[in-house]
Amino acid sequence: MLKAVENLIVANNEGKKHAKQGNHYFERIGNVAKFYYHSTCVCEVTYKNSNPNSFTVKYANGGWNTSSTNRTLSSYCECFGGDWKKQVNK
Repeated sequence: MLKAVENLIVANNEGKKHAKQGNHYFERIGNVAKFYYHSTCVCEVTYKNSNPNSFTVKYANGGWNTSSTNRTLSSYCECFGGDWKKQVNK
């Protein structure tokens, strides 16, 4: 997992509302955490009933099919599960 992604996930889990790591950042509004890479929301997590273990996740690459974007998406899948390729390449 990319260290920047790991740090943002930790910040989210600690209850922070936003954090930045190089070209990566996240913001948390209510029960939705959005993770960005180069200003593109690549991962959106919606928590259900304030339960940190119950959520839905959406992945996107913003049309950027670069190796760095793909590595970022794979890192989020390590934490939140799912297969970004099935969502992005429909």
